[in-house]
Order: sequence, then C-alpha cells, then structure tokens
Amino acid sequence: MTVNYRDTLNLPNTEFSMKAGLPRKEPEILDLWSSSDLYGKIRKKYEDKELFLLHDGPPYANGDIHLGHSVNKILKDITVKHKTLQGFDAPYVPGWDCHGLPIELNVEKKHGKNSELVKNKESFQKACKEYAESQINKQLDDFKRLGVLGDWENSYKSLDPKFEADIVRSLGVIYNEGHLEKGEKPVHWCQESGSSLAEAEVEYIDKISKAIDVAFKLDNSSLKMVKNLFNTENQDEISFVIWTTTPWTIPSNVAVCINPEYKYSLIKMNNKFYVIAFEMIDQCSKRWNQKFDVISTIQGKKLCGIELIHPFLDRKSVLLHADHVTTETGTGCVHTAPAHGMDDYLICKKNNIETIHSLNNKAFFKDELDFIDKVYEMGDLEGCTKYDLVSFIKHRLNTKMGDLGYNPIVNGIDQEAVQRMSWFDNLSGGKQHTDFFANRVTNYSKGVQNWDAASIF
Repeated sequence: MTVNYRDTLNLPNTEFSMKAGLPRKEPEILDLWSSSDLYGKIRKKYEDKELFLLHDGPPYANGDIHLGHSVNKILKDITVKHKTLQGFDAPYVPGWDCHGLPIELNVEKKHGKNSELVKNKESFQKACKEYAESQINKQLDDFKRLGVLGDWENSYKSLDPKFEADIVRSLGVIYNEGHLEKGEKPVHWCQESGSSLAEAEVEYIDKISKAIDVAFKLDNSSLKMVKNLFNTENQDEISFVIWTTTPWTIPSNVAVCINPEYKYSLIKMNNKFYVIAFEMIDQCSKRWNQKFDVISTIQGKKLCGIELIHPFLDRKSVLLHADHVTTETGTGCVHTAPAHGMDDYLICKKNNIETIHSLNNKAFFKDELDFIDKVYEMGDLEGCTKYDLVSFIKHRLNTKMGDLGYNPIVNGIDQEAVQRMSWFDNLSGGKQHTDFFANRVTNYSKGVQNWDAASIF
C-alpha cells in the first residue's frame, strides 16, 4: 500500500490554490466584487457610523493611466479602507475632470485645426465631449483593476450639466457670503488657443534673448529733486535706464523699480546724464561700448516720490522701491509692466498703480486692431477681408522678425488666408511701388552692429 506522506502531515487547510493564476483569478475576483455588490454592502454596514469623506482631486480625462495615477489611487484607496476598518462610514465617489486645453488640442490634432468640425463651435464641443467620455471609460476599467473600491456606477464628470449647475450654485453661495472678490493678476496664456495655462502645462526651453536698454526721462517736477539728491545742478535732463528682453511689453509700462538697498550712480555719457546701479557700471560700459564719468552716487532708498516720463507714450511712470530688483543683469533699474509679470503686478498692486492692458488675448496691440476695426466697420473690403488681413499681418511680422535674425513669434497662422493676400506682395514688389517696410528691415539689419548707446537712447 502506497502512503501519501502529505496526508500524514498536520498542515492547515486552505481554499487558495497552489498557483496564483492571476490572468484567470483577477477577472473572477473583480466579477465577484461587482456581482455581490461588495461596496454597497460595506456602505450599508457602516451607514450609521461617523462620516469620513476623502475629497479626491479627479484625474484628467486625457489618455491612459500611468504610474502616477496608480500611486495616487492606491494610496487613497488604502486611506478609505483604513478609515472603514476603524469604524467610519467612508464612502468613495470617483470622478473626472473633463474640461481644459489638452482635450481640445487632441481633438484639433485628430481632425485638423482648420477643419470644419473644429471651426464650428457645436461640433467641436461634441467631439471634445466624446473624446473625454472615451478616455473615462478606459481609465475606469484600469482603476477597477487596481482593486480600488468605489461607487463606480455613480461617478461624477465635470462635463455633466448637473455638475456644472452645482458649481454655479456653489459659486452663488460663496458670492452671497461675501467671499468673492473681483480682481486680476498675470497668468500663463496661450495666444494661439486663447486660453490660460496652468504652471504644469508650460514647457520651458533654454533661450538667449536679445535685449534693449531704454531711457526714462525724469519729469520736470522731479528733476530738481533728483539733482539735489545727487548734489549737482548742471543737467537739463536726467534719465533712468532700464534693460529688458521683452520690449513688446513697454507699451504696458507704468513704473520703474529700483532696490532701496543698492547704491545708484548718476553718470555722464555723450553729454547726456543717466542713473544706473553702481554695481552695474562696468557691465553697462562693456555692453554699450562706451566710457562714462560717474558724477555722484547715493543710496537707492533716497530716491522716492519720483515721476518718470514714458519713452514714447503720453503718460507717467512712477519710480518704486522693490526687493525683487537684482544686479545679476541689466542696469539695476527694472521695467515694470503689471500686466506681464507677477513681481510687477504685486509691487504695483501694493502701490495702487493701475494695470495697463496693451495687448488683446491674441497678443496683438489693441490700438492697431481698433484701427482695423474702424476700417472695416461698414463690412469686409472686396478682396481683403478683416480675417485675411490680420493673418497676413501675422505672417509679415514673422517674416520680418526672421530677416532681423529672430525666431517667429506668432503661431497658428492660416496659410490659406495669407495666400489670398498674395496680391499685396505682387503689388508692392513691382517697379513702380516698393514695399517700404521690406526695404527698411534690410537697412536696420545691416546697421545693427553699428548701434551705439547714443542711438539707443
């Protein structure tokens, strides 16, 4: 008689098989949880217990889940289950964020940015909704496979009309309680899409920017005061010099910031007088390829209550003290446009200085577009619609920036609209009519190496 020695051992009995068989077992376990309504039974058992709510920041409905999703969901599932075992009623209602630029960009990529579907508001919204729904279904199955227990059948989606209505109602409550304040601040902005961007959506690249130095003259009311501070009296005109890599923001300038802890010097260059930080004298001399005399030096904190004149617009710029001013680059005097920088915005808000908005949401100067609107106020011109003209201006801007050695600054140009304006180039390229701007840009490009400080100021 053969003895099975396994039967002679005092071993525990278990229903678990010796082989895991995960590909087969996992679906069976998930089906068991679903068919037995395991989540519902847990909720029923603890419905009278103290409530514990985990407010889950919803994942974005855009693509397959990744390791970050897994870590996030598993940790939250552990927390909810832990609280349940402690005796709390700990429901978990999953949801998805379905609004935002990434979904729109994926739909544009699939159908074409200039397709009829994308240009039509209703069809574009429908396509975005369908895309989000498809991503939700994929993520939902994957979250279930992670073993996360939740009310999956009643998950919320930010695109649901009821959810959107609840947001409006909640906003109404916040408003009625006096917790809502209207204001403004700079945000990351995509001029092509006409949408704000979160910090996580911004991609930074290393770039060496070209820069300019700009002189802000003292207002006559402040000139005498500054001359007294520097203990001098022979100047009819004194300017504070700023340095910037974003000259297109100068129309929005409302102030110039200096650091009160730095020393500032009055210098003479080409029989003109300027104020810069004492520490930046050597750097500025090299950059401008100029030698200059230092007349006097004082502490920055003494320079206050001073008004400057905008270099080309009929308005004042105020001199302000600010800790964010450094002497790593520039002049120690910082161009300040609160519409285009957080430091600028905060210091101007602190000093109750108005924010000037020179650009529209497509990064075009509003005054220029107002002029175009005036031209077209009676309707489109034959052979030159407003849309085609704006597209052509964008194209021409990129072209001329390229001629000067800069990269294109406008994206998403409608090339078909540009082609419809080709008659302008044909006309301006003839013998009788030359394109003034096209010719001048070459002259500027040839002479750029010969610019000196006097010509800049």
